[in-house]
Amino acid sequence: MIETGAPWSLTTEPDMYLIDIDDHDALPGGQTRASLRARVLLGVLVDAEAARLQLEPTRAQLAETTRWFRAQFDMRQRADVEDFLAFAGLDLRELSAQMRTFSNISEVGAARDGDVARLLPRYRGIQRVGDWHDQRLVGGEGPR
Repeated sequence: MIETGAPWSLTTEPDMYLIDIDDHDALPGGQTRASLRARVLLGVLVDAEAARLQLEPTRAQLAETTRWFRAQFDMRQRADVEDFLAFAGLDLRELSAQMRTFSNISEVGAARDGDVARLLPRYRGIQRVGDWHDQRLVGGEGPR
């Protein structure tokens, strides 16, 4: 096994996936620490890229992102938002910062759309590794 120092490890052991995630490492919302860290990393990188590209979400964009977020979780009243923040141990400043990151994801995504479109076939292909592996097992070939 190759240790990376991250909350996941790369492995070359037989019958193991390339990224071995501890199933007992679940967090609320059905995530693992590794998936949550990947989301945080996306936010860090997107915020840095937005700054590099000098993209700054407008008040209107931030308001739309906030409306979208609230609608996803039926937060119709300000009291709903305040109740959620108390439940999550967050404050309005932290929520606003996250809405900025969500807006940056949209803006950077639009700015890098050509790169994403160019790389989609590769990522779609890589995502098929599970199907390929399952097909080998069903076909009786098994791992080599």
